[in-house]
Amino acid sequence: MRTDERDDGPHQGRPVPISGEQVQQAVSLIARDLHATLGWGLDRAGAEVLREAQLVAAWDFDGVWSPDTYVLVVAEQVQQWLHDTHQHTTWPPCPRHPRHPLWLDRITVRCGGALKTPSTLLH
Repeated sequence: MRTDERDDGPHQGRPVPISGEQVQQAVSLIARDLHATLGWGLDRAGAEVLREAQLVAAWDFDGVWSPDTYVLVVAEQVQQWLHDTHQHTTWPPCPRHPRHPLWLDRITVRCGGALKTPSTLLH
């Protein structure tokens, strides 16, 4: 069913708007992490994250996930882009096992059987 055909939820089928402030917060947090973990310059990291953040901002958040998880969804997309392009297949690195990444999802950060909340990664 197309987004404009849905009639449920508080936004009645319209995409939930992502604010410029949310985009900037996501870019700032994730770019700083790329700078710290991969050694990228902040300009490069910011540009790469901004591209992914803008793509995610255009998605329909209504009924799929909470707009509060926007930063995490952007981090997932950056992770997927880094892995798909083979720029860095272990980002973000697991602190206990640096040869594999922590797997991001909207609820947890996973390292094998160990679970952490995503906020520990992004703050």
